[in-house]
Amino acid sequence: MKIRERRAYFGFGVRDRAEAQRWLEDQGQRGWVLTRIRTGFFPTACFVPMEDTPPRYCVDVAHWSLRDPERQRDYDRLAADAGWSLAAQTGGMKIYRAHPSQDPVPLQTDPALERERYRREALLPGILTGILFLLLLLLFWAAGGRRLCFYRLFLQSNGGLLCLAALPLLVLGMLLALRASRRDRRYRRLPLHLANAFCALVLPLCLLLSLPLHLQIAGPLEDLPPWPYLAAEDLDRSGSAPYGMVLGDSLLLKGVYVRTPLDGERSLQQTHWHCQTGWAAALVARGLRGDGLSAEADAAVRPYRPIDLGLEEAYIADSGDYRGLILRQGSVVVLLKGPAGALSGAALPHLLECLDLKGGL
Repeated sequence: MKIRERRAYFGFGVRDRAEAQRWLEDQGQRGWVLTRIRTGFFPTACFVPMEDTPPRYCVDVAHWSLRDPERQRDYDRLAADAGWSLAAQTGGMKIYRAHPSQDPVPLQTDPALERERYRREALLPGILTGILFLLLLLLFWAAGGRRLCFYRLFLQSNGGLLCLAALPLLVLGMLLALRASRRDRRYRRLPLHLANAFCALVLPLCLLLSLPLHLQIAGPLEDLPPWPYLAAEDLDRSGSAPYGMVLGDSLLLKGVYVRTPLDGERSLQQTHWHCQTGWAAALVARGLRGDGLSAEADAAVRPYRPIDLGLEEAYIADSGDYRGLILRQGSVVVLLKGPAGALSGAALPHLLECLDLKGGL
């Protein structure tokens, strides 16, 4: 049965125009002529059998297709006058085809002009794409606070979980692509295609899924999950009603930040993390411990040290009259930061009971 159409992966970028042209002409020598290129994640060149003399190809930069279609049409007419007809367009390139009997005139003869056009039409958009990728990374860094750690970057939002799940697929795909590129030169641009698709699709989606967490404002405890929070009365202090906001919300964990104002003293800050698994809670506790404790009046960061409270994990740090506590029991992690007097050793058993953490001195 005679094959009516043949398809092949077209893994060439703008920088590979000369190689793409040689590949197309090699297909012509084998009896195939290009009809179209299907764009997408894996651009595919479509060929049909040819019994005539193999055509000549010219792969050129697509100059003004998006910004000025009229100028591009003028350029296409100029190419037609020179003996070239447009065969396909993909990836910032236009592929022109001509029959050898037409003796087509070369479209580009000045190397300096061609380099300038490549810089303007292909290199600059690539640089802008790289800048956008860096901005996305900076946004994820800002979402994680002053210190980047695993749970902030990947676990506290569904966007981070999606990014974490996509990274191994990206690495596996690039390894397979590198293996294919060693066997066939046509596939040497495949790793770059995978990386570009990851940056263009997965990272913006992760950012959108994480965006609701950054648009919240603090509200009363009634708007927060019904967890045990510390009020001023639990510390034998007087103060205003606590208020807070959700810090993280994903399939793996949920985090809430609560501030309890105290009369005549600095406020008590509480961060509660309720995780689905114990190992996720251990990662959160490790990240909080790595942050250390810093008071506003003291720029130095005090490291947390272990303390025996009968819990799976407990750490304490002091900075003058300011104290921090990290408490983990099972899949629950609580970070307390406030006046050292309110978080004294004598008050800790009562605080653990109020927080519904099983353990004690």
